[in-house]
Amino acid sequence: VAADPRFLIIKVQSSFLRCLVVAAHAPHSGAEPDIIETFWSSVAAAILHRFDDWPKLLLADANCRFGDCPNQHIGDHEAEASTPKSEAFCHFVVSQNLFIPASFASCHSGPSGTWRHPNGEWTRNDVIGVCTSWPLLQCRSWVDTDIDVTLHKEDHRPARVLLEWHAEA
Repeated sequence: VAADPRFLIIKVQSSFLRCLVVAAHAPHSGAEPDIIETFWSSVAAAILHRFDDWPKLLLADANCRFGDCPNQHIGDHEAEASTPKSEAFCHFVVSQNLFIPASFASCHSGPSGTWRHPNGEWTRNDVIGVCTSWPLLQCRSWVDTDIDVTLHKEDHRPARVLLEWHAEA
């Protein structure tokens, strides 16, 4: 559907699943708010109107803090203090009809940190967003601490989600 050095949008269409997968690497949290806003606006604009009603699955290095203003899309589980730089990401999640399972205690188990700051603190930078309209029987989120993707130091951990639903015949 669309490709850019910082995002990729693909369509998946099979007998049991139809969705857009949006992989995005947002500008770092030190970027100016207008750069971050432009990024998330450009990702949304790259989703063609003919796909507006398609469910989306988001795989993002969001590079922002969120969860201190919970709603149906972003919960308060292990909330981090949002900043004005968080607004564009949160708006994207809502506008694409997504929810972040890792932000809901009913879905997430274990630690939430996916990136370790040089000060040693783990934060939830990497997230998976799931379509709110999927008829899920199960949604389980966790950070995998067993997969080692490090080259020099342990500073990244993968976010994982297990989704279960009945496919229509």
